[in-house]
Amino acid sequence: MATNYLKVNISQEDWGRFLRLEQEMKGAAKELAFERAAELRDLLIELKGQKNVER
Repeated sequence: MATNYLKVNISQEDWGRFLRLEQEMKGAAKELAFERAAELRDLLIELKGQKNVER
């Protein structure tokens, strides 16, 4: 499996929040809570834009 590296310009606190939200999104999808997963996805996309996080 390919590893995705991120180019990041954010604080450790924000990075931790980002990772927690990503984990919560994946958990919501696994539990079939798709609306919550989509909300979290949208929030993560917004955070990426605000904090200059690139995949």
